[in-house]
Amino acid sequence: MVDLNRREIVRDGAVVSLSEREAALFAWLAGRPGQVVSRAELLTEVWGYRASVETRAIDVTMRRLREKVEVDAAEPEHLLTRHGGGYTFEPGSATPAEPPAGPEVTLMFTDIQGSTAAWESFGERFGGALARHDEIVRAAVVAHRGYEVKHVGDGFILAFAEPTAAVNAALAIQEALADQDFGALGPVLVRIGAHVGEAVARLDPVTGRVDWFGPTVNRAARVAAAAHGGQIVVTDTLRARVAVEARWTCLGDHRFHGVPGTTRVWEVVPTSLGERHFPPLRAVKRSNLPAAADRFVGREQELLDLNRRFATGARVVTLLGPGGTGKTRLALEHASHVEADAVWFCDLVEATTEPEVCRALAGCLGELLSADPAAHCGRMLAERGRGRVILDNAEQVVEAVGALVRRWIGMSPDTTFLVTSRQALGIPGEQIASTGPLAEDDAVALFVERARAANATFSAETADIRAIARELDGWPLALELAAARTRVLTVVQLRHRLHERFRLLTGGAGGRRHSALREVLLASWEALDPHEQSVFAQLSVFVGGFKLEAAEAVVNADDDAIHNIAGLVDHALLRLDHASGRYSMLVTVREFALERLVGEARAGAELRHGQFHAARAKNPDAAETDNFVAACTRAVERGDMAVAVPCAGGLSNLFYARGPYLDGARLVRSVLDVAPPGERPLLTMQTGILSFMGGDVAEAKVLLTEVLPDPTVGHLAGVALGLMAREQGRSGEARRLLNESAARAALVKDRETEAAAWSNLGDTLIQAGEPAEALAAHERGMALARSANSPGRSPAPSRRSPCTTPRTATRREPSRCSTPPGSTAGARASGPSRPPSISTGPFSAWNAAGSRRRRRPARRPSRSTAPPATGVARV
Repeated sequence: MVDLNRREIVRDGAVVSLSEREAALFAWLAGRPGQVVSRAELLTEVWGYRASVETRAIDVTMRRLREKVEVDAAEPEHLLTRHGGGYTFEPGSATPAEPPAGPEVTLMFTDIQGSTAAWESFGERFGGALARHDEIVRAAVVAHRGYEVKHVGDGFILAFAEPTAAVNAALAIQEALADQDFGALGPVLVRIGAHVGEAVARLDPVTGRVDWFGPTVNRAARVAAAAHGGQIVVTDTLRARVAVEARWTCLGDHRFHGVPGTTRVWEVVPTSLGERHFPPLRAVKRSNLPAAADRFVGREQELLDLNRRFATGARVVTLLGPGGTGKTRLALEHASHVEADAVWFCDLVEATTEPEVCRALAGCLGELLSADPAAHCGRMLAERGRGRVILDNAEQVVEAVGALVRRWIGMSPDTTFLVTSRQALGIPGEQIASTGPLAEDDAVALFVERARAANATFSAETADIRAIARELDGWPLALELAAARTRVLTVVQLRHRLHERFRLLTGGAGGRRHSALREVLLASWEALDPHEQSVFAQLSVFVGGFKLEAAEAVVNADDDAIHNIAGLVDHALLRLDHASGRYSMLVTVREFALERLVGEARAGAELRHGQFHAARAKNPDAAETDNFVAACTRAVERGDMAVAVPCAGGLSNLFYARGPYLDGARLVRSVLDVAPPGERPLLTMQTGILSFMGGDVAEAKVLLTEVLPDPTVGHLAGVALGLMAREQGRSGEARRLLNESAARAALVKDRETEAAAWSNLGDTLIQAGEPAEALAAHERGMALARSANSPGRSPAPSRRSPCTTPRTATRREPSRCSTPPGSTAGARASGPSRPPSISTGPFSAWNAAGSRRRRRPARRPSRSTAPPATGVARV
C-alpha cells in the first residue's frame, strides 16, 4: 500500500519509507497512468533541471523506487516500467486498497460534466475518452491510498482514510486530465466534491465492496453536484483538516437540497492550473437567510400548513398576526427547508414607498436598479429560476407590496412569495395563514428554552410556568420577555407581577426590534383608522370573546361594527373561530385596548354590554360565562341593579351546572349585599344553594333558613335544607323539610321541584330503613317528572345533579347521594362522592321572582358533573 502523504509503503505489516524525491517521482507517474513519461519531462517537472542536463538521477531513483514498490522486482508484470527513453506507471498491478477503518471517513464524488451530450455527439469515440478517464482516476486513488466504493457510469464514489489524501487525489486527477488531449471531444471536465465525517459502513452483497451511508454521504454528494466541470469543492469541515499547497478560495455559506442549515464550502485548484475560474456553484439553494440566533420551538402544524399550501400551487401566502407572534421566525424556519433553487429574505421594516420596496429587494438579490425598478425586480426574479421570496414586515407598506407582488408573479412564473404582515395584501390568489398563540406545551417549552439562555441555573416548577404561559396567551414575544426577567425574578415572583405586564415586560437582548409589548401594540394601534380604533377599544369590554350580534349591540351606533370588525380581523387584532362564530382577542391585546377606552366612551360601552347580557340572562350561554361575570361585576360597581340582578340569576344557573360553586356563591353574594329588598329572597336562595354545592354548609344553612318562609322561593330552599339535614344524619328533620317542600311546591304548581322533593325523600327513607315507603316516594316523584315533561307542556329544565328525579318508569332502585364536599357528617348510604340532588327549580325560579309570575323555563342540555378547572373570570 503506497501512502504518498506519509511517504511510506505498507506491505504485510511492514513500513518502508520513501524519500521526498521518490515520492515526487511516483506521484508524477501515478498521475499519468499508462502514459510514457519522458526523462526530459521528469527532469524539468520533478527535479527542476533543464532537459539538457546529463544525469543518472532519474534511473537511480527509479531503481530504488521499484525495489520498494514492486511486490517482486523480478516478475514480468511491473507497477513501474521503462519504455525507451521514458517510464510508465501501470496501475493494474497495484495491490487493491483496503477500505478505511473507523467511523470517520472522507468521501469523494466525481462526475464528468456533459457526458450525456458527449455520448450523443461522439458515440464510441467518447467511450475511449471515458476509459482513459477511468484509468486516471483509479491511478490517483491507488497513489493516494484511496478506496473505490463504486463506479457509476461516468463517475466514481471514493473513500479515503484521511482528508489530505482525498484532496491530493483530487488535485492529481484534475492535473492529469488537463494534460490529456482528447482530440475533437475537447477537454474532459470532471466535477469533484468531498466531505469528511462519520458514516455507517456496510458490505454490498452484490459488488462485494464496502459502501457508506448517512448524512456525510449526502453532504458529499450535494457538494459534488454543485461543482462545475474541472472544479474541486470541499466542505469547510474538510478544509480545516488539510494543509496542502494549492489555491484555496472560500465560496461562502450555501444551502444544499435536503441538507439542513448552511454549509460553508471551499474551492481548491492545483497550483499548475491556477488560471482556472468558475461561475457560482450550480444546483445550490442560493440564499441570504440570516442565521437563527436561537432554537425554533413548536409551530409544527403551521410549518406543515405552509408546506402544503405551496406544494398545492399557492403563489402568494401571507402570514398574518399581530406583532410578536413569531411571524418572521416561522417564515425563516419554513424557508430553511424550502426545496427551491433560491430563497431570498427581504426585510421591509424601513420601506415606506413602492420604490423603497424595490430597492430593498434588489439589495437582497445583489443587483442595482434600472430606471423602472418594479420591472427590473421582476426580470431579476425570472432570471433566477425556481425561487421563493420572503417579504418580511410588509404591514406599513401593504398596498405597495400588494401591487408589486401582483405584477411580479406575472413576470416570474417560477417565483413564489411568503409575506409576513399584520394586514393582508388583498390581491387575487393570496392565501392567508394565521400565526396565533402557541399551544400550551410549546409555550412552556419556549419559556424554558429562553429562560435557560438568560440564566444557566434556571429551574422552576412546570405548574408555575404553565400558569405564566396561560396568562400570557402563549404569545411568543411576551413569553420571551418574561423569560428574560428570570435573571432577576423567580418564576413565582414573575407570575404574581403579570398584572403589570406592560411595565414589567420591556427591554430585550441586543436592542432587538419588538423590545416591549406596549411598543408592538402601539404600532398596531397606529396602523388603524379612527373608526377601527374606536371599535377596537369598545370591543375590549368583552371578556373571553363575543359573537357578532353582541358586538353590534355594544359598539356605538356611529361606528359601522361589521366593516370595522373586518378591518380588525385583517389587522390580526381579532380572531374568528368559524366553528363557533365567536371573535376573540389575546388577553394582553384586550388590556391594551381597554387602556384606550376612557371616560364616557368606556361607561357607555360597559352599560350597553351589561344591558345586552341582562336581556339574555334567562337562557344564558355557557360560552358567555366570562361576559356575564364582567357585566354583573361592573353593574354592582355602578349600582345598576337592573343589570346586576338578572345577570346574577343567569350566572347562578351556569355555576350550578358547571361550577366552580364557591366562586359563583361569592359573585351572587356581591349582588345580594346591595340588592333592593324585593330581590333579596331569590338572591339569598341562589347564594345558599351554591354555597351548599361548594361545601360551605354552615353559610348555606344560614342563607337558606333565612328564606325558608318566603312564598316565592321557600319550597326550593326547603329541598336544599332537607338534603343537608339528611347528609348530616338528621333523618327526621330531613323528612319534615322534604315533605313540606313537596306540599309548598304543589301549591305553586312547580312540578319539577315537587318531583325532586319526593325523589330525595325516597333516598332519605332508604337510609332510614323503610324501603316500601321509599319506593312509593320515588314512584310519585317519577310520575310528577313524567307529568312535567309530558307533551303539551313546556319541557322541564334538565339542570340536574347526578342524583335527581327519576326519569324513566323502569327505574326501581332509589338513588343514593353521598356527603357533599365540605359536609360535617358522613352519609349513611354508599355511592360515589358527588353533589346532592336539587331540582333545577332554584335556578330557574328567578324567572318567576323577576316577573312575579310563574313561567316554565325551556329545557337545556344536561350538565357535566365536573366543574371546569378555571375560576371566575377576571374583569
